[in-house]
Amino acid sequence: MKHIKWWSPDPSKIVIDIPNFDFLGDQLLYQNFKTTFNRDFTGVVNNCKEIYNKKEAMDNRWLTERLDRIFHELHEQGYAHSVEVWQENNIVAGLIGIALGKMFFVECLYSTVKNADIFALES
Repeated sequence: MKHIKWWSPDPSKIVIDIPNFDFLGDQLLYQNFKTTFNRDFTGVVNNCKEIYNKKEAMDNRWLTERLDRIFHELHEQGYAHSVEVWQENNIVAGLIGIALGKMFFVECLYSTVKNADIFALES
């Protein structure tokens, strides 16, 4: 059985100290976005799979059915969360991540509209 190498991603992940990080600084860019939390966890996972599970984008096996099940189990246990970004009642960006103690690990982030992913991170 193959193991999920979550501790050694390729490409590498970065750590952002949110209180000291200025994303874009101009809130006018975000005037049409609205955020929700854990409203559509499955939708965000499915959108990440649709965007990233392609040959030309990362590894086409990254978000496997097994990892999908694990994220959903962690969500049911209160560890995995989603942020959804909406524009005119359409979901345009989202992220899924794992909360452990005071840390939040973003596992997948996507956007179909410019700057909506940054809005998800700032939320």
